[in-house]
Amino acid sequence: MTTAAKAAYPRRSMIERAIAAAKASGIKVGGFEVDPDGTIRILSERNSAGGEDAYARWKAKERAQG
Repeated sequence: MTTAAKAAYPRRSMIERAIAAAKASGIKVGGFEVDPDGTIRILSERNSAGGEDAYARWKAKERAQG
């Protein structure tokens, strides 16, 4: 019988440290993601806004076609 591993979400201090490091390296932070395994992903403003812009472009294209 195996036991399920407990989720190891990162602590707030770890997230703050990752964001501070990204800003110190010149990245304009647009957001972040955390995974249950403790992974922290820093999203730049370009990457976080890019998804919305791509969706808006797709939606406008869909409206124009039909």
